[in-house]
Amino acid sequence: MKLCYYKEDIFNVCMNNHLTVDTIFEKIKEQCPNVWRSTIYRNVEDMVKEGKLKKITGIWTKAIYEAYKEPHAHLIDEKTGEVLDIEVSKLNIKIPDNIKVSNFDIKIYWEFTK
Repeated sequence: MKLCYYKEDIFNVCMNNHLTVDTIFEKIKEQCPNVWRSTIYRNVEDMVKEGKLKKITGIWTKAIYEAYKEPHAHLIDEKTGEVLDIEVSKLNIKIPDNIKVSNFDIKIYWEFTK
């Protein structure tokens, strides 16, 4: 039986993904069948506080989580809910020199046009 260190497993599951905590639980349960849902919820929230996961709200009724990487914005397909990452440098945002940004949350909703 695999000895589980949930935070490492959660981080790996969330890398390059945008997942609800329920989906994270299901993926971890495949590796660790005896895991409790409350354990995953608690670890996910702890990892958000530690800055290891980013909690993204306002896209669906449930929050989604991703392993924190370089700052980026989210492009959200209004029809499918697919979330894509885009580097902030590609957005060409001008911030005055006397302002230090400590955090940001940019969501751009889109749909393909013909």
